[in-house]
Amino acid sequence: MKRILYVDYMRFLAIVGVLFLHITSNYITNTPIFGNYWIQSIFISSLTRFSIILFIMISGLLLLKKDNPINTIPRRIKRILEPFIVWFIIYFIVKWSLGLFESNTNNFLVLFINAILDPTIVSVQFWFVYMIIALYIATPLVSKLVHTLTDREIEYFLGIWFVCLVLKFIDKNILILDFMGFFMGTWDILYLDII
Repeated sequence: MKRILYVDYMRFLAIVGVLFLHITSNYITNTPIFGNYWIQSIFISSLTRFSIILFIMISGLLLLKKDNPINTIPRRIKRILEPFIVWFIIYFIVKWSLGLFESNTNNFLVLFINAILDPTIVSVQFWFVYMIIALYIATPLVSKLVHTLTDREIEYFLGIWFVCLVLKFIDKNILILDFMGFFMGTWDILYLDII
């Protein structure tokens, strides 16, 4: 595929943003609240929160530009899973041997299964791998939709999705939004806490 220059610029911006997020997270958690370093870290962290979403948008842009048949899913997932499994096991064993798990059980197998179900138990950053796998699984369907729908139909879908997303921020129990949320993927957007 031919290089797209503005995508490279967006990647650079996203990488710098993620670096700032990780650097400031240490100051946010380990300095006194409302202290000078804490305020600066909160400010910088708020400015760079876009970087995670930008990475996802770049992935979507590049994946949806071409056809994505279902038979490409195993190859893509394998490329991510192999290094992930190695690092997951290394992190798990080191954390286990140092007794760093915050759990009410010391059972190795129970902890390992819980860590597979929620990899953030081992390392907070591992959530990203699960999100990428989910995107790869959904890509063939979304790609088919994007290539067969008209621009007007895509705008219609995005409009409904945006309205549902905005209305979820209203602290009212609107029954239709609960049902629309299951389809539009907005039912738990307020509960995401990723970093």
